[in-house]
Amino acid sequence: MTLHKGKPYEGNNGDLPGHAGRRKISGMSDTSTLLRERLQQLEAAMRAASLWGAQPPSEEALASTMPFMHDTLQIEQWLQWVFMPRLHAMLDAGAAWPASCSVQPLAEHEWNNRFPSGSHIAALALLAQIDAAITEAGAGAGNA
Repeated sequence: MTLHKGKPYEGNNGDLPGHAGRRKISGMSDTSTLLRERLQQLEAAMRAASLWGAQPPSEEALASTMPFMHDTLQIEQWLQWVFMPRLHAMLDAGAAWPASCSVQPLAEHEWNNRFPSGSHIAALALLAQIDAAITEAGAGAGNA
């Protein structure tokens, strides 16, 4: 997977939070379809809430090894430039899912503090659905 300038994403080892318990999913077309739809909807919701950026973060910002790259990126940048592309790559590759995913609580904490108007509520609801689908797929896989 490449994010920009033809270099593979290397920050945070390319892992999703909670990815330590990866499990391979077989016959997951329903989950794949659901996740692809939710990712498209999340992008639309983030755009509608003005949480979608036109310019990628710097190479230095993307090289952070902190969880969610919280020291160099806002949560919406991490979602746009790391999380969503990584999920698309995993879907394309039929890769294993983490045993659990819990991104929505962090986004809720950050956005509720920064955007009291609530323009981000639709994006939060979609993140909760994405978290649930990944967790269900990861926990429901019978093989490691």
